[in-house]
Amino acid sequence: MLPLTGECDIVRLLQSTVPKDLQAKAKFGGSNARGILMSATIPVANCAALPEERFEPLRHALCRQSSIERALGWFFAANPPLTPEDLIPQDEFSYDLLVPYPGGLYLSYDTS
Repeated sequence: MLPLTGECDIVRLLQSTVPKDLQAKAKFGGSNARGILMSATIPVANCAALPEERFEPLRHALCRQSSIERALGWFFAANPPLTPEDLIPQDEFSYDLLVPYPGGLYLSYDTS
């Protein structure tokens, strides 16, 4: 079970298919294993190649979701609420959380 306080490492906006190579991990938001403070925002990758005017508002909302708890709050505040579809283990410490997004897109949260 992924704890609600787990860190979001990167969020990717994807077309309706999810690539298998979601392995790049970069620690952002919170502190790393050594307790070193990191950036308050996380990177958001536009893998769906949305036009900038459509991507920027979404990037702005996603870049502050540095924990699963924050992401879930945003999911449930959406109208209609967003529902996570799958939690895919990548290794013993990290997961990809897949969330369908309107317009045939997916949000892929790399978490640890």
